[in-house]
Amino acid sequence: MDWATFFKDYPAVIPAVTTLVGLVFGYLFGKWDSERKRKWEVEDREFNRRIQYRDSKIGKVQAYLDTYLEAVRVVAEFEGLMCLGADFDESRANFDKLPELLLSTTKWVNGFAALNDSELNYAHDEFKVIFDAEFRMANELLDIVENNQFFDKDITRAKVLLFQNLAITCIGVMQSRIHVLAETA
Repeated sequence: MDWATFFKDYPAVIPAVTTLVGLVFGYLFGKWDSERKRKWEVEDREFNRRIQYRDSKIGKVQAYLDTYLEAVRVVAEFEGLMCLGADFDESRANFDKLPELLLSTTKWVNGFAALNDSELNYAHDEFKVIFDAEFRMANELLDIVENNQFFDKDITRAKVLLFQNLAITCIGVMQSRIHVLAETA
């Protein structure tokens, strides 16, 4: 039997085979397309989760910096008033609250490591050294003032200004790095 006779005797074979081949190719293409879309959705979810995580760490670091910027202001104001010999009772109340305030920022420190930015980490390390030294100096100055001991007010004021400039510079570097990290995805 030749093919022409076969197809003449069974005319439904060609449409059936064509339909079957179409169904197989439709199924395979549909499966490929749905897997491709699912893969894209998974990648998008993972990307969005990473962005959300990074943004939360940036927010924590920004809150940390805002707190320390206020701490720098409080310490500088407190030292400045002591150097001037002015009444510093209100400023001392703010200064006495600093350890508790700064202790609350420890939960945000891990944001620096999570952002994995060497320039940001370096500026943070420098800032912590500067701030800790100045905080100790403010406490020592308070002891000197309370014990009515002599200290050179001009030198102390110069140190306070230097501290403010260094601390604010470090915070500025950290904030600019955070801005850059926030802009890059």
